[in-house]
Order: sequence, then structure tokens, then C-alpha cells
Amino acid sequence: MKTTTRWRPDTCGCTIDQTWDDGTLVASTMVIACAAHFGVTNAPACVLEENQHKNRSLNALEDAGIIVQAWRIEGAERKLTVEVSVEQAAPAAAILASTGVHARVIGKPMGG
Repeated sequence: MKTTTRWRPDTCGCTIDQTWDDGTLVASTMVIACAAHFGVTNAPACVLEENQHKNRSLNALEDAGIIVQAWRIEGAERKLTVEVSVEQAAPAAAILASTGVHARVIGKPMGG
């Protein structure tokens, strides 16, 4: 049985309709494209990869006990930036590098 779900990722302003057939994704259609993904070839797949990249990154840090104060996707290259405490910046960068994640880590004073 086919069903369609509307997905709005937390990494951008896009809206995507995903069509599923018995639990298998069979189609993704861009409903609204944000400025970063407007006109991008295969934008739904690009948005999904960007979102999954962010999720893998944050999960790897959480699994290691790193507390992420904030995160954002920045620039034309859509690079993930995570903010952690100054003390956790070097370990966070090492964890992300070891998992193949391309992200920028910023160390900030706690609460700052």
C-alpha cells in the first residue's frame, strides 16, 4: 500500500513529499525548496543526505558524552557547525574526524 508523508527537515526550509510502498521509499518530490536547495539537481536526495549527516554527527558526539550547545548548517557549502564547551572542542573534533564527518567545531564557554 502506498502512502505519502510530508517531511520538513530541521536543517533547512525545504518541504518534501515522500512516497512509501510497504515501508520502502519509492519517490521524493520537492514541494518547497529553500534558497540553498532551489535549482539543485536531485534536491530531495541532497536534503536527505544533509539531514542524515547532521544526525550522524550529533549522535556520534552524544554517544561520546559530548554536550552540543548549538548546531547550524552554514554557507553555500552547507557545512555543519557544532558548538561545544571549550574543554570538549578537541575531543569533539577528533570524534567527528574519525567518523568521516566534515564539520566545524567551535569551543565556547559553558552558557556562553
